[in-house]
Amino acid sequence: MKKTRIARLLSIILSVLLVVSFVGCNSKDAESSKDADKETTAKTGSSDSSSSVKEKEKVVLWYLWTGAEGEVVDSIAADFNAQSDKYVVEPLSVPDMQKVVVAISSGEGPDITDDFSSNVAPYASKGIVEPLDDYIAKSSYDISDFAEASIETCKWNGKIYALPIAANTDALFYNKTLLAEAGYNEPPKTMEELMEMAIATTKTNADGSIDVLGFPMFPANSTDAFIIAWGGGWLKGTEMNAEDPANLEALKYIIQYREKYGVDNVSAFQTAGKAHDPADPFFKGKQVFRISGSWLPTMIEKTFAVDIDYGICEIPYPAAHPELKGRTLINSSTFYIPSTAKNKDGAWEFLAYICSPEGQKKFSVGLGNIPTLKSLMNEDLYSKMPGSEFFGPYTINKNAVPNMSIPQGSEYSTIINEEVELALNLKKSPEDAIKSIVERSKDLF
Repeated sequence: MKKTRIARLLSIILSVLLVVSFVGCNSKDAESSKDADKETTAKTGSSDSSSSVKEKEKVVLWYLWTGAEGEVVDSIAADFNAQSDKYVVEPLSVPDMQKVVVAISSGEGPDITDDFSSNVAPYASKGIVEPLDDYIAKSSYDISDFAEASIETCKWNGKIYALPIAANTDALFYNKTLLAEAGYNEPPKTMEELMEMAIATTKTNADGSIDVLGFPMFPANSTDAFIIAWGGGWLKGTEMNAEDPANLEALKYIIQYREKYGVDNVSAFQTAGKAHDPADPFFKGKQVFRISGSWLPTMIEKTFAVDIDYGICEIPYPAAHPELKGRTLINSSTFYIPSTAKNKDGAWEFLAYICSPEGQKKFSVGLGNIPTLKSLMNEDLYSKMPGSEFFGPYTINKNAVPNMSIPQGSEYSTIINEEVELALNLKKSPEDAIKSIVERSKDLF
């Protein structure tokens, strides 16, 4: 009986050992199988047991902005990455246009970058930038929502080489307090009214130096803004237009003020002032009128929190030509795809995104810029942006003129600036300056 119990006990123990041994072997086999699966997945990037997440394609973005403005672009890239299953944008601030162009030319540049519309034709003519027409057609991208003047600045030889992200134009800012002290309750509508007010509000010291500048000649002479408002322009399309009579009239008009108060006195005021600084003459109540862009209200109200009662209006028109009301020159901040980009399809996807309503909302509000999409002009979002109630409609008014770029734009601008400077400093008559511009520029056109 005792032996029977012992035999039965040994039988049970043996059965348990066999079961444990079998489970252990299966467990080891399972672990070996898992290890093998992991090794296979690591080598091939795939697994039989589940579908893998495909690695996103890299899109290299370089941009010219820095600091807080750069952070806005980074944020837009992050938004794109979160909603894209195929691409991941890697943004980097590179605030050096020359460095960007050199890198593109050597094939070591970004997949997408930004610049100003004045460089569209020079870059396109040198093969630096990729035409976008095929991408636009293939993706049925709607460009009709872009303001006409803004999208025109992105064209050369009938093709689109960039998309506009922000519209840049000039307007007339004025100090309401200084005007009221001189008896004016409304800003000038005509050029004649502007000159009258400028003279009435200018204050000089005993030695003739200017204490309060009445005419908008700081930080620059704003010659181009006056020429456009007068109905002229250095270009007509992409052809030289220096001999336009309106150009001469605008130059003669500007020179009036410099002659009256002395070239040296005006120049001394210009040289002494610091633009976009707490000591800026306009911020300190030492400048009555200022020609500037949509960024100035943000500087006044937010960046420097200046206590000044100011207004914004259109640059005046000549009294004899009311049809020129609102005439202003439109430039654009743009994004483009370099011709040497390694991931052009991914670059297009991000370009389409950042210039879309979603991308432009975040960009323009974050940077204090005016969007280029007509559908965004009345967005409540922009009511919080200083100056937007004026600049939004102004950039799409019927007299907004696109500043078309030309391949020889840099050389032509140099000649214009040199000759205009001589005229403004009374070293050459405006008539002779215009003649010299035409003569010196003949070989460029």
